[in-house]
Amino acid sequence: MGPPGKLATAANQGALPYSIAWVPANEVYVIESARRVSRDFALRLAGAFDYLRSAAEIVNGMRMAERGRVGDDFFRYRSGQAIELLSHAKAELQRCRTDIYNYSRDAGTT
Repeated sequence: MGPPGKLATAANQGALPYSIAWVPANEVYVIESARRVSRDFALRLAGAFDYLRSAAEIVNGMRMAERGRVGDDFFRYRSGQAIELLSHAKAELQRCRTDIYNYSRDAGTT
């Protein structure tokens, strides 16, 4: 059973935690700081935060679903969507990491 299956099982059992910080509380400051590096970097970071926020909405919806009224298919489908969004966020954040590395490397050579 892969990550979507584990997430679906946790949701179906009512075992999803309530206190997960998906996006930093100082998101606006983080994006503004990223903008000083480059506009593309800030856009990529904002996109990653959007993916995280969307995944959080799906997981919150799964948490609030009445387990007796929705079936396993609901949890499998929605967990697949959340995992896909999280994968997109991870890819964007990895690109951001590369951007920061390149920026700091380039700044050291000028």
